Amino acid sequence: MLAHVRANLLLLGLTLLIGAVLYPLTILLLGQGLFPDQAEGSLLKDKDGTVIGSRLLAQDFQKPQYFQPRPSSGGYNAADSGGTNWAASNPRLRDRVARQLGPVVKDHSGKPIGPEVEEWLRTKGDPLTFWLKKNPKLAEAWLSDNKDPIEAWLKEQATDEDFFKAFARKEPGAFPDVQDKKIVVVRKGEVIQGAFFDLWLREHPERAGELNRVPADQVMASGSGLDPHITLKNARSQVPRVIDAWIKEGKVDRDQVNRVVENLLSTRAFKPLLSDEALVNVLELNHFLRQELEKR
Repeated sequence: MLAHVRANLLLLGLTLLIGAVLYPLTILLLGQGLFPDQAEGSLLKDKDGTVIGSRLLAQDFQKPQYFQPRPSSGGYNAADSGGTNWAASNPRLRDRVARQLGPVVKDHSGKPIGPEVEEWLRTKGDPLTFWLKKNPKLAEAWLSDNKDPIEAWLKEQATDEDFFKAFARKEPGAFPDVQDKKIVVVRKGEVIQGAFFDLWLREHPERAGELNRVPADQVMASGSGLDPHITLKNARSQVPRVIDAWIKEGKVDRDQVNRVVENLLSTRAFKPLLSDEALVNVLELNHFLRQELEKR
């Protein structure tokens, strides 16, 4: 009996030693010795050595002078990685895609559709009332998704009435949006163009064939919500906005920005194994773009 106990204890000890000590230690040493950068998380550092992010995780770049990653259902939070799992028939998926499309889609002549959406909306009366009438399910989902900002706004207004009624009374002719976890008042611009693009398109179905296609990864989230890459097609579709925004900063001219952007896209693009679709890492692209332009 004791012989069996000793044998089992010895086997347990060896298993723990190999599986919990020797194997992890071997992998650690191999990783640190042969692939130190990858082993540390593929971190990207600035010129001062400060970590600005990981090449493996997408970040949210909201300023127009930077390339933007794919949409993220988890708000680019690595602790909340995952997809929405919304079906194609889910109105929330259609709304999210439409909000991405509205500000960027153009017709075959290159004319942006966003201003046309805004002009059409002005014929519909109060935008919030019109949106609520057409999208009752989306309105319920919006309230559910933004409970904290809504509660804070209602508290600030010292009212306990329905949010949409309170907002329409205080901000007639405006539309609510959430930015930085706060309710903001919107009357024009990209938020309006995105929120009402789908309604405009439904009323103008004949225009669908006149619109330029947009790269799928520009409006669709990845399975993890943290995909750090976008297609080269997506990046090139963002180039005009990026160049115009840098010019508005007043530090560089169009030729300088164009040369830097084109050089980065050509040198940073790569094709994964067995794929013909070229990709670029958004964090790297924006990091080197800022590095190149801010020193000029």
